[in-house]
Amino acid sequence: MNSPSFFRRGSVFLIVLLLVLASVPGIVAADSTRAGGTIVVEADETVRGDLTAMGGTVVIRGTVTGDVQAFAGSVDIDGTVRGNVEGAAGSINVGRSGVIGGNLQAGAGSVTIDGTVRGDVKVGAETITLGPTARIEGDVRYDGNLERANGATVAGTVTRDGSITGISFVPSIPSWTVSLYGFVVNLVFAAALLLVFPRFTDGMGERTIGSPGRTAAAGLIALIGIPILLVAIAITIIGIPITIMGVFAFALLVWVAYVLGRFVVGVWILSYTDFEGRWVALLLGFVAIAVLSYVPLVGWVFELAALLLGLGALVLGFRQLYRSRRQSETAEPIESEGESYGDDTEPQPGS
Repeated sequence: MNSPSFFRRGSVFLIVLLLVLASVPGIVAADSTRAGGTIVVEADETVRGDLTAMGGTVVIRGTVTGDVQAFAGSVDIDGTVRGNVEGAAGSINVGRSGVIGGNLQAGAGSVTIDGTVRGDVKVGAETITLGPTARIEGDVRYDGNLERANGATVAGTVTRDGSITGISFVPSIPSWTVSLYGFVVNLVFAAALLLVFPRFTDGMGERTIGSPGRTAAAGLIALIGIPILLVAIAITIIGIPITIMGVFAFALLVWVAYVLGRFVVGVWILSYTDFEGRWVALLLGFVAIAVLSYVPLVGWVFELAALLLGLGALVLGFRQLYRSRRQSETAEPIESEGESYGDDTEPQPGS
């Protein structure tokens, strides 16, 4: 792979990437943005700042120190959100252990509140249920069918407001539709990467087949090490702009690893069969991880494994590309400044 060809393909890839990013508005506006089939803030996890989550299922068991914007098939809050919550979903549930420090504004097919909302509630939904342990310290404005259980407390007023009915139709889309949309977007993105970088992506698959453990280990080191490096750079004032750009680049790298990780999983699975084909591997990997991600309790392990394989294969591929360029620069003298690096030359015997 010569360098000019790689970077020409990189230009095409950036155009494709911008088109894909344009279909996901606001992806860089929030402090933390997560997208995928299932998004979970674990019980021991703290998200500092705001969180924007887009996926089939969004579950918050831990703590979010800022606001939450959730767009999903279903949203379950069983942890603590110190700010406001805005949600558009098929169903929204604030569990008994769920605490919202600010206001709750939602449009949904159904909304159930069994936890605590310290601010106001503004909800448009077909069914709104205040469970027996619900505690709302502000006002409730709603449109839909309200069911209030014995024991539910509302410190303020409860008012039906027909002006908010307009937001209730958006999240009535079935959750599988949202998941399918994310699946298709990521699949198309991965296919574009395979088209633009065929040799590089094929090399990722070959490295994974040859040494999946080493590849996953490289991915784990990168996943932990790069953020630590960015924090270290940010310690100096002059390093803050570099860190900001680095965070965006790292987020992009993780997204690429997320989609190509499914490709290398597909390649690895095909290596145990008589079938071949990069497109078969791509589809197989996406379907396999999509199915395995729904396995109770351990589904996230398969998604993490695919991410680590993809990230490790990327890192090892970049290292190999760098070494090839250095060897090429050392072995081939530059004849003149006017010539572009990597011009076609007469093929050598045995090459």
